[in-house]
Amino acid sequence: EEDKRNAISSMNRKDHDFSRYINMYDLIRGRFPGVKVNGKEIIIRGATSLYLSNAALIVVDGMIMNSTYLDQLRPADVERMNILKDSAAAAAYGSRGSGGAVIIETKKSSDE
Repeated sequence: EEDKRNAISSMNRKDHDFSRYINMYDLIRGRFPGVKVNGKEIIIRGATSLYLSNAALIVVDGMIMNSTYLDQLRPADVERMNILKDSAAAAAYGSRGSGGAVIIETKKSSDE
C-alpha cells in the first residue's frame, strides 16, 4: 500500500493557483519529488533506457499525447495533475508507461 502512495503524486487547482505559472514545464518543475524537467522532456525518477526515450508518457483528458502538446496547454486550463512513477504508470499503460506518466485533467473535461 505504501509503495502505491509513493508511486503517485498529485496537484489540483483547488490547492494551487496554476494560472501563475508561465507554462506547463514551469508548473511541473520542482513541484513533484523525483521529477525533473529536461528541456521539453519530463523525466520521472531518472529512469534510464539505452534505446528508448526516458521521457514520461503524457496523458491529457484520457488521451495519450505527444510531449510537444505541453507547449500548447496553458496551466490556467488545468484542473488537476497526477504523476505516476514507473511501476504505477507501467501497470496502467504497459511498456509505454515504463518511464512514468503525467496525467493531466483539464477544466473542460472536469466540467462535463
